[in-house]
Amino acid sequence: MEWLIAIFLMAAGTQFFLLSKIARAVGYQRLDHKAIEPLTVIVAARNEAQNIEVCLNALLANDYAEDWYILVVNDRSEDDTGAILEALSARHPRLSILHISHCPEGMPPKKHALTQAIQQAQTDLLLFIDADCIAPPNWVQSMAEGFRGSTELVLGTSPYLRRPGFLNALIQYETLQTAFLYLGMAGLELPYMGVGRSLAYRKSFFENIGGFQSGIQSLSGDDDLLVNHHGRGRHTSTVRSSPVLSIPPDSWHTWWRQKLRHLSAGKWYRPERMIYPGLFQSSWLLALITGLIISIYKPFPLLIILYVFSLFRFFLWVRTVKFQGNYAREFVLLPLLECFFVLYQVGMIPLGMILKPKWTSSHPHPPEQKKTEF
Repeated sequence: MEWLIAIFLMAAGTQFFLLSKIARAVGYQRLDHKAIEPLTVIVAARNEAQNIEVCLNALLANDYAEDWYILVVNDRSEDDTGAILEALSARHPRLSILHISHCPEGMPPKKHALTQAIQQAQTDLLLFIDADCIAPPNWVQSMAEGFRGSTELVLGTSPYLRRPGFLNALIQYETLQTAFLYLGMAGLELPYMGVGRSLAYRKSFFENIGGFQSGIQSLSGDDDLLVNHHGRGRHTSTVRSSPVLSIPPDSWHTWWRQKLRHLSAGKWYRPERMIYPGLFQSSWLLALITGLIISIYKPFPLLIILYVFSLFRFFLWVRTVKFQGNYAREFVLLPLLECFFVLYQVGMIPLGMILKPKWTSSHPHPPEQKKTEF
């Protein structure tokens, strides 16, 4: 029993140290001058007829102090996406369309589509958002202001729309934790990932690193692998003030397919970039497992300590990441969410890195701006 207690104390102490260190770094911003220059927002779309008009209307409602453009790359869509885009571009001079009719063999489709769009863009500053997302009215300005001094890469945030049910609570829990980690690691000048739903970088940076070549073997990874392989500490900044809303998976099957696609890129992460995130996850996992085993013999005090520590962690994520909305449901379900996440880390993550993912692009329920709840 003594050795279990020793392991628990070591793991809990490591978790508290990393939690505090990362929390202090979330939102760190250098005071260099801001880059206000022309930019292009690139939207990759495939079979997004249900979502694309909502996405573009939200983007067009943005304002920016310089010239800016929207370039939608229609990647081999088989629905009405192309026709909708043509109609919208006829009404909005700021909007242009690039139609992709085929993808070279061996090239991940989304990376090919984005590469074609980047090559066509006429500005150095490039912002990226997915076609099933809703950008707030200040997103373009906020992301552009993230380019300070020598910044070449800007990481934004993208929470999911709130829906009823345990699955959505789990998605909210994981998305908040993921944002806490990648924002904090970027603040520590150790960027290891970002999300393509809210991302920005310079065209010159993309060309200098050889585009997506370093992660070409992965179907996914146009966002996280690019940051993991090429993000440089003092040249990477973060923006928390303009979270982009995204549609969450609406079934366990859809969620698993999405996670499988995301996890498949994990095997290509640079190991040295994963030391802090790995220690963060493993120390909490070890503290939970050893704490629960010890609680079999001494249930009352240790279970209370674990629960309070868990509440403290989640409260810190909410306060530092600054996603808007009410997380009361997640606070209530926290013990169940923590237990499920243990199973996810032990079983699903290794499995997800072994199985080969398939790309899907359909979204059954488009976002509705009037009913949006964070």
